[in-house]
Amino acid sequence: MSTHNSVAAPGASPFRDSRFPFDPRDVVLAHLRYRHLRLGHSDTFSGQTLVFENALLDSMGLLELVAVVETAAGVELDMLRFDPTEVSTVDDLIAQLQLALQG
Repeated sequence: MSTHNSVAAPGASPFRDSRFPFDPRDVVLAHLRYRHLRLGHSDTFSGQTLVFENALLDSMGLLELVAVVETAAGVELDMLRFDPTEVSTVDDLIAQLQLALQG
């Protein structure tokens, strides 16, 4: 019988499994679905769905999403690389978060 006692490295996410590549797209889509359902909306949207106009996010929701991505990735995003004026669609949001992850 073997037990698995691993301790995450300092700064590493306890939610991150190094055996699997981190994909921010999965985290963003899951969070948007959760948030949208929590607000009583359908979870139906695509990469071309307008983020703010369709109430997928508001300014506080964007900050919440950044925190979720940072926790999942185990790193702090470089928000100097994130340009919210470039975010219209879900795909734009993911692209901007990927830039911020490259910090």
